[in-house]
Amino acid sequence: KKAVVSTQSTGFGDPHFLTYDKSTYDYNGRCDNVLAMDCEKASWFVYGRMRACGENKEGSCLESATLIVTGDIVELQRGWLVNVDGQKVVPKNRPNEEITITGRSSEFVLKFDGATLMMYVVVGTTQDANGNEMEERVVLYWDGYVSLTIQTPMSTRTCGMCGNNDGKASNDMRTRREGMTTDPFVFGESWKIGRRCEVGVPAESVGDVCGERYSSVRQECEDIFSSGKLAQCGVDKEPFVAGCVYDECKGQFVPDLPPKCVVAKAYATVCEKGSWERGDDLLVFWDVEGWEGEVGCPTEGERFQPTLDTGCPQPTLEEELRGDYKWRI
Repeated sequence: KKAVVSTQSTGFGDPHFLTYDKSTYDYNGRCDNVLAMDCEKASWFVYGRMRACGENKEGSCLESATLIVTGDIVELQRGWLVNVDGQKVVPKNRPNEEITITGRSSEFVLKFDGATLMMYVVVGTTQDANGNEMEERVVLYWDGYVSLTIQTPMSTRTCGMCGNNDGKASNDMRTRREGMTTDPFVFGESWKIGRRCEVGVPAESVGDVCGERYSSVRQECEDIFSSGKLAQCGVDKEPFVAGCVYDECKGQFVPDLPPKCVVAKAYATVCEKGSWERGDDLLVFWDVEGWEGEVGCPTEGERFQPTLDTGCPQPTLEEELRGDYKWRI
């Protein structure tokens, strides 16, 4: 069945957040936070686990994402590993194949394309103007490392760090207790789940992070997003350019996954997976295949093993088929 028109929110890099309604902010969390949830029926939740990262542990990175639907829980971990009730599912062993996880009340569909792990679940149905049944889906796109895009039915009012999905960017920072704030740190801390977590760290300004390097790094990042296929993508580049500058100056990530390229990958995912605009039911997407070679970033194949190494050990396909791997985690 066809999916209904959706909006999307993205968390990427150190991390930077772009809400459903396209407001942007930075938040260096140290806890499990509600990224998005159905605020009308509480029928589904997306939690994000943020932890200190980088050599000096001064930054913060998304470590995993968990989708909960009416009691069924599926966690996407580093290296594209999937945790289902303590059992490992290994999508990297079955590239471009659909994997269905049947829960007690929901079915989760996974597909790994070699660079991005997609998971969706149907959370409801509706009908279009012609009486055709349409699926209301929550869709997650996970880069296996630090970046996540969440697509949500445009008609669903949400809450959490992705905002409320009402088409107005000005009221996105509604705290867990329904108060409004303009402080990203207060907003993020209000959506923490665990009580024993560390307190987050207020994000530094890009000027403090970059110092005298700001202009040169800004130019470097602008060059990436204005080159080749990334230049042709119509998704707003500025939030990603700003994130690229911040992360490149801070230098948080592993050597084989340069910060500017991690952010560019998040942008490429948004471009190629497509998006809708309010008032228009047309899904628009851009062909950005091969963007890496145009801007000097690691290719899909070059990113594969370094991304895999950021997570827990995984079985080969042969080990999986033989059944001689310990699946409990």
